[in-house]
Amino acid sequence: MTRKTLLIIALLAATVFAQKKIKVQNLFSSYTLTSSRAHYKKELQEKAKELLTNKNLSTKEKISILDEISLMFFRPPGIYNFIRKSLINFQSNPPEFNNHLLEALKALYPNSSKLLIKKIARETNDISTFVYSACVLMQYPKKFELALVDSLIQTKFPTSNNLLLKLFFKEINSKQNSIKKELPQIFSFPFQKGKTIIFSLQRRNRSFQGLTIIRKPDGKFVRDSSGKIIAVPQLALSAANLPGYLKNGNTPQGIFSIVGFYITQKESIGPTPIILTRIPFGKSPEIFFHGQNKYKTWNIKDYELLIPQSLKNYPPIYEAFYAGKLGRRLLVMHGSTDDLSFYKGKKYFPLTPTRGCLSTIEIWNEHGYVIKSDQARLANAFFETCQPEGFLIVLNIDDQKKPVTLDELLPFIREAEKSLLQHK
Repeated sequence: MTRKTLLIIALLAATVFAQKKIKVQNLFSSYTLTSSRAHYKKELQEKAKELLTNKNLSTKEKISILDEISLMFFRPPGIYNFIRKSLINFQSNPPEFNNHLLEALKALYPNSSKLLIKKIARETNDISTFVYSACVLMQYPKKFELALVDSLIQTKFPTSNNLLLKLFFKEINSKQNSIKKELPQIFSFPFQKGKTIIFSLQRRNRSFQGLTIIRKPDGKFVRDSSGKIIAVPQLALSAANLPGYLKNGNTPQGIFSIVGFYITQKESIGPTPIILTRIPFGKSPEIFFHGQNKYKTWNIKDYELLIPQSLKNYPPIYEAFYAGKLGRRLLVMHGSTDDLSFYKGKKYFPLTPTRGCLSTIEIWNEHGYVIKSDQARLANAFFETCQPEGFLIVLNIDDQKKPVTLDELLPFIREAEKSLLQHK
């Protein structure tokens, strides 16, 4: 993003921040019309047919279709056989294609082809394909076959310093303890003076919805007119529920930079303003750290200055940094105009999974107008801070098998606000 683009965003932000309100009744998307829904389903069927029958498709085209049908949990006849046959010939495929095949298999048919996946894990020499196959084998975030995966890492890559492999090995062999006792310090930590701070608190199993709250530059959390803290349900889940340092994995834990907001032209996200966040390495350190970086090039020491003392030695807080180093990009906070019928029966319904972004609930009627928009609530709460720059903190607070609620966070929020008030 150029300085000119940033200036435009800043000027636009200033205008909307002054207005402080998205008029929800005016939100409209033709993508949600009944006719558009029918057209999309037909188009998706045609794409799947093309994948199954057109032998002249490029690898890039195959990956694009695989990713789309996986995101929608669409299982047309023949797609399982296509994935399986393609993986049987994995040695002849580019590693990137194998990885997307494995991702699709985990999303669509997570309990199938175990012997084939074991064969791939044992025989592949590509570290990324090994990690993807291991995730399918273990049914990540579960840890089935962990002993086998650990053994294969030791025998196949005994001296490797590969960053992806090191992150994977460390994560699957670590215990995910609750960090709730650290929340008061996290909620009261300054990060940078005068900045907006957004907290997205999640469970380790991202199939359970998380919750997002916003702290204003004065240290108080954004509240509604009745004095209740505005807390918005949010999903940090990828379709295949893969680790955050993989290309289309879950939203990584850690610290992201907030640089403003924008409205996308992408129909499946819709017209509600997106909170624009940047992952480390996605832009220059100057942009990420809002000009308060000590080093001109990316250096973990700048990132460490943003970490509360109690989390300095907590590996998950560094996941975003290393995910960015491995190439993850363009992870933002957005709504959704996707057809919710694809996700009926999922424990997170009516939230929708993404390819790594943080998504909120949006429900649209057949005439194209929004019925409910948590993204508008989140954006309006963001505008209430009157500061479009800051940081997003994404953390798994524990491994409970239920959605994150405001009631369980309130004691920690109150303690943090009390601490900040005492220090003033």
